[in-house]
Amino acid sequence: MAYNRLRVEIYNSLIRNGSIEPSVLFYISEDELLDCKIDEKQGSADDIFEIYGRKATITAIYAGSLKGWIQSKPISTVYPEYLDAYISILDIDTGIIQFVGAIRYDSISHDYDANTVSMTISDALDIWITQAKKYNYKFGETEANNYWALEDYYNSVHKLLTEPVSQLAYALRSYVSIYSGNTTLSANDIQIDINGYNNDFSQWQNPYPTSPWSWKAHYSHIQATSENKLLLTLLFIVRYGAINSPSDWAWQTVSMNISFSPDNMFQPIILNNDTSDPNMTPATIKAAWKGVFGESNITIDSGTVIINTQQSATLTIGSDTYTLRFEDDNIYATFPIRNDKLYFSPGTQTYDRILYAMLTANLLYCYTSDSGYKVITNSTFSNVRTISSGTVIANTAIINQKRSGFVPDINKLTDGVSPLLQAKNLETAIKEIYQERLSTLACRLEFSLPDSYFGSLDIFQIINIDSQDYIITSISYPYDGIIDVECVGEWN
Repeated sequence: MAYNRLRVEIYNSLIRNGSIEPSVLFYISEDELLDCKIDEKQGSADDIFEIYGRKATITAIYAGSLKGWIQSKPISTVYPEYLDAYISILDIDTGIIQFVGAIRYDSISHDYDANTVSMTISDALDIWITQAKKYNYKFGETEANNYWALEDYYNSVHKLLTEPVSQLAYALRSYVSIYSGNTTLSANDIQIDINGYNNDFSQWQNPYPTSPWSWKAHYSHIQATSENKLLLTLLFIVRYGAINSPSDWAWQTVSMNISFSPDNMFQPIILNNDTSDPNMTPATIKAAWKGVFGESNITIDSGTVIINTQQSATLTIGSDTYTLRFEDDNIYATFPIRNDKLYFSPGTQTYDRILYAMLTANLLYCYTSDSGYKVITNSTFSNVRTISSGTVIANTAIINQKRSGFVPDINKLTDGVSPLLQAKNLETAIKEIYQERLSTLACRLEFSLPDSYFGSLDIFQIINIDSQDYIITSISYPYDGIIDVECVGEWN
């Protein structure tokens, strides 16, 4: 046995009937349960961006209630990949739930000669991933239908995590969020890319006026708006007609407005890209643009239009500041990172891909608790986490301690953010955060402990060994009286 004195409870349904939860149909006793192996708790794997569920594999005597139940083929009509039963594994001595989930029908294996049956139980996250692939959302071209948010009435993480599994019993349909806001993360003078302009706005005007002109000027202007956004305005003015023929002159403008919102500075929105009719005058240009630049900043002088502009602006919201500047035809921004609201490229994405993008962009992680509900928390490698004041583990308790270098492939985050608009901006900033964090968390420590520690340790917990703090990333279930622990920290 991988863990002593366990009982497996089989409930009469995998789903609830209205508000009525299922009840225990029968249980597999410790005498009938021959083996139980539960995946380790994982707070991070070698692929630090991977999100996956856990499983438990049980082997039992193929007889009595269990045999009759399997022979009746109780397939769930709502979730047909699974048997129609909520499964709970309990510690008999403490009554503490060790694992809950559902049995995939294709995981059942009957050993005829040994008269045993083996089954694999999937946890809530594993079930959700299976079901979330069946749900999708079509992102359009407008802001109204091309975003998803951590918290929103319509397109939210709550909808992603509950809609595909809304009929499941008990905790299998539930989740909790215990993450801290990303207020300590910041992007410092990050160059912002706008799709289609390759970080260079020297030739941003589109369509470009093709007729010969006698005078032209480019203007850029940044301001904070009354809607608590930063607005970059690009204005191109051309004058047509011979230099010495003022009576024949005509003016035309090409303009672009790009809005930067504090809830996601990485994904600015191009509000418009307009070309006027080629029949304007300096006076009409001034009238059209005084609301943006200020009337006193626009001067008409000898057949030209001169505009005084500002190349940077700062927006303050509470204790947070957001700064945008324009230099050498490039945009740079400094701001606290909050990707509460993310915009997606047009197209259709499944719910699991949407959640993966949301978690990756916000340095979050998702796993399943022992009692069955899904948990969203800060990634091990988010610098929101403070690794200090750890619980001291005595050297006398540690078995087979070894250390090794830890260098995860942060380039894999590209896959996570690829469905997003302006994904390159997010990728650049997040890589910088991870690189800084991993410059200190570069040591992986592996060791074993007596199984008496099992109930007092958990993933993401800070521990202290030899006066050095580490964060736990993996804990195995007890076997042969011990547990295996992995954690990361600094070399010392």
